[in-house]
Amino acid sequence: RSHNCGELRITDTKETTDVKLAGWALRPRVMGDVVFLPIKDGQGTTQLVIDAKECSAEQLENRKKLVQIASSITPESVIQVAGTVRPRPENMVNREQATGEIEVVVSDLTILNKAAPLPISLFDSTTQTTTEELRLRYRYLDLRRESMQRNLQMRSKLSLAVRQYLHGVGFTEIETPTLFKSTPEGAREFIVPTRSHGKFYALVQSPQQYKQLCMVAGIDRYFQFARCYRDERGAVDRQPEFTQIDLECAFTTAEEICSIIEGAVTVLWTAAGLPLPAVPIHRLTYEQAISRFGSDKPDMRFGFELEDVSDIFKSTTVAQLQVHDDIHQQPSAGLANRYRKAVMGFNASGLGATSNRKVSELIDTLKKHVKTPFLPLHFSNSTWRGPMAASLSEEERFAIYQRFNVNEGDMVFLAAGPWEHAAQTLGRIRLEAASRLQKKGLLTIDPNEFKLLWVTDFPLFERSELEADSQPGSPIQLQSSHHPFTAPHPEDIDRIESEPLTVRGLHYDLVCNGVELGGGSIRIHDAALQKTVLQNVLKLTGDKLQSFSHLLEAFSYGCPPHGGLAIGFDRLVAMLVKANSIRDVIAFPKSTTGRELMTDSPSTVSDAQRSEER
Repeated sequence: RSHNCGELRITDTKETTDVKLAGWALRPRVMGDVVFLPIKDGQGTTQLVIDAKECSAEQLENRKKLVQIASSITPESVIQVAGTVRPRPENMVNREQATGEIEVVVSDLTILNKAAPLPISLFDSTTQTTTEELRLRYRYLDLRRESMQRNLQMRSKLSLAVRQYLHGVGFTEIETPTLFKSTPEGAREFIVPTRSHGKFYALVQSPQQYKQLCMVAGIDRYFQFARCYRDERGAVDRQPEFTQIDLECAFTTAEEICSIIEGAVTVLWTAAGLPLPAVPIHRLTYEQAISRFGSDKPDMRFGFELEDVSDIFKSTTVAQLQVHDDIHQQPSAGLANRYRKAVMGFNASGLGATSNRKVSELIDTLKKHVKTPFLPLHFSNSTWRGPMAASLSEEERFAIYQRFNVNEGDMVFLAAGPWEHAAQTLGRIRLEAASRLQKKGLLTIDPNEFKLLWVTDFPLFERSELEADSQPGSPIQLQSSHHPFTAPHPEDIDRIESEPLTVRGLHYDLVCNGVELGGGSIRIHDAALQKTVLQNVLKLTGDKLQSFSHLLEAFSYGCPPHGGLAIGFDRLVAMLVKANSIRDVIAFPKSTTGRELMTDSPSTVSDAQRSEER
């Protein structure tokens, strides 16, 4: 090749330019003695012309032969051509195509590989009509789509940009092992058999322990593009194997880590050609995010903020809104708000601007979607409507009207109970309400706006998912909110054993438009404190506790204070290229059920292979 298929421009026609191109042929357009044949590669598309009319007598026989060959080419056949660049006629210029001002008059054409009829269409306009299963089954064809080529090229560009940035601010790129020890870090692991009887590796869920050990080893600033593995069912934004930008710093602070990441954000958005977000990035504590938006990863591109309306219902007769707080039994520091009971509410302005029947259908749908109790109130014809509207006192109805600045067609949603649960219930309804209003054209959310946010001061611990299976009267079972290596907030450390659910962690999440892009923390670097968390708070014993012995021993030999963060690279790229799924920015992803459909894996293995495990 002399050029790729997206390279030639009108300036290449100023002198007679002989070129050689190679790529995949699109469907030819035959117009008598003239054939128009687009040729594409990963860089773009160029129009080829085989013209048996405008040529000399010496060229005529060859041109007719070329017309015959070009007319018979099947789409996606691999071809090689030689020819001359010329300007397109003015009425045939394609301003939307980078090469749209030129065409190549073909003097020689070779079919390198004739394509069989394709099992899927490769035009981007057919992406929505081709099932994802078929796209993944024929991924090597699906990747030829122009949009997929752009996505993968942008992924490469972003990877290079952030690598250069991190090297420039003193980071060392270090690869850590994929085969690791099985440890109780939360997600289900992929277990790898070995030739040693009864001995197994686990694929790393993240390089968390290895990067902390790099800090013990005296590596001041570490990073890598880490491959991580978690045996969990897929979703739009999840994969069983994924990539994260992983970094760790010694002798650092949360503010320094956030500043480093804000620099990376600037570099990434610049590489993507997007308007730069404001830095420093806005910050909210976990408590503020839950109180205002009902989520620890709030989408702040629209309002519908929550309010605590407990004062309105302190004397209510509606059982669903009655909350009784014994303030004398509540802790007074840290995340004491988690113990508080409250009535929370918000106004989804305009959501009820429809018929009463459709409002009832909407409420039924929300109940299936949210699955936790809430109370909807619909203001229509200057009257409150809803399942419990008539049970509210006149004073309560008027107070709601004033507090939420209610207008005709508004819907107010209330939820009562433990503050955290009530707010999170409304947070889910808030997102659903915004989605419905957006579809109806009553709420505008700019798809090109990126609202970035740091969420800090998360709970260090939460009730374990296993607690529901425990016996009545059993001690509370706890799990780490993120992982067991996050350092407690210095102001709360004295309550880490007595009131662990009120302890804040030095954790920080980077959120954009309601999506968690990454998270990190300042780590525990003291062996005694780390053992207290594992043994006394999380109640790890036996083999589970022993699985962390290498880390505890390493900390005892002089571990510096350290912290870091990991950004989900697949998710970040998907957001920046506006992909519908992270599968659209990964070359060979797994399906939602965790299968690799192209090679039909995972698959069975032979008895001989299985015997080697034993």
